[in-house]
Amino acid sequence: MKTYLNLKNFVLILLGSLILYLILGQKTIPNPKASPLTVVVSIKPIHSLVAGVTDGVLEPTLLIDSHASAHTYSLTPGDAKLLSGVGLFVWVGPIYETHIKNTVDKLVPDDKVLMLYKATNQKLLPNRTGSFFPAGCSDHAHDHGDNTDGHIWLNPENAIGIVDAVARELAKRDYAHADQYLDNAKKVIEKLKALDVELQALLKPVQKKPYLQYHDAMHYFDQHFGTTSIGSVTIEPDMPPSAQHFIRLRALLADKNNPLCPLCLFFEPQSINQMNQKLASEFSIPFAMLDYLGKDQKPGPDAYFEIMRGIAHTLIEGLVIP
Repeated sequence: MKTYLNLKNFVLILLGSLILYLILGQKTIPNPKASPLTVVVSIKPIHSLVAGVTDGVLEPTLLIDSHASAHTYSLTPGDAKLLSGVGLFVWVGPIYETHIKNTVDKLVPDDKVLMLYKATNQKLLPNRTGSFFPAGCSDHAHDHGDNTDGHIWLNPENAIGIVDAVARELAKRDYAHADQYLDNAKKVIEKLKALDVELQALLKPVQKKPYLQYHDAMHYFDQHFGTTSIGSVTIEPDMPPSAQHFIRLRALLADKNNPLCPLCLFFEPQSINQMNQKLASEFSIPFAMLDYLGKDQKPGPDAYFEIMRGIAHTLIEGLVIP
């Protein structure tokens, strides 16, 4: 009887040890597909490109997922906490996400920041100046500086450069998954090349048709695809137009015989207000929403492609006369 009890206790102890091992083992054995690296990305179009590179390895976190303009967005305490523990922060740079620069400088060490506009494979353009663009527009690459236009992702060639830069940076920091990052990047780049061909064909009918935008976000898009923004309602995205600029703008809108008179006025989701709608109504100009940040797009690898297609289709709908 005693031998039976000892055997029974031994079996129970063995079973208990096995169960405990299995429970603890599940927590301690790492997932070979997972990465310990935490990646935060500033805006949705860039986040989408990064998500394509990290697909199957990790999910990057989107920092600015709101209807606010990235030009003027101020970080919340939750955002600051997120950045303070980040492994890699990817952003365009202070030329675009201007209002978060000081916080990023304080919270994120330089060696954990990937500033995309300083990547060597970016074709940069200066901010267009003046009330109307054609006379002073430049299609040439621009040296890094305060006057650099920050909407770099709106040229698919720059998007290819972004994907390449992100993949190389991640491969250095997370060597165990380097091959997967680089393989993913090749696939995303092929998709970007196909998107470029698709949009070039779509936009041919509207390439020379003048349009007006709320603020000049479309320099890279215009330069690459041959579309023609003739100016903007406001020169600074976070400031109303100056009186002098507004007078010149109204004079242009009133002159229907002027070849620069826009066929459509495009606003941004955060800029649709009574003043802008009244301006379009007063001069009988169609208006539409041009969303280059993907306000309603679900974050993820497909968002960039849908944002770019959305821009193209919006331009076509606004500029093709029935």
